[in-house]
Amino acid sequence: MIAACQVVTEATRVQEALDRFDSALAAHDVDRLQAVGIEPVSVKGWQRFFKSNPDAKVTDSCPVTTLFIGGNTAIWNCTETSTITSSGKPVQYAHLIQFTFTKTSGGWLISDRK
Repeated sequence: MIAACQVVTEATRVQEALDRFDSALAAHDVDRLQAVGIEPVSVKGWQRFFKSNPDAKVTDSCPVTTLFIGGNTAIWNCTETSTITSSGKPVQYAHLIQFTFTKTSGGWLISDRK
């Protein structure tokens, strides 16, 4: 059985990986997206999205109750909200997203996002 403090520590580290992802999104920094584990093909998609929507904002809301950690894998169910400008007005889109994280020797990385 895993000690409670170990679970809290791992949850904090998964949160740090998600924070790095969100920070990269806020900065529209595709290199940092790849550094947190986002696959090159997805990074190219983000690059196109940001080029088409230079004022876009993307945020993730991830309740701690939807984080599941098992060994070297974690899954977090979140709501992702994108705000883009359309016809001069901000338009928001929200959808459910699931992050899968993999624990590496250097910490947690995002291994899948769908």
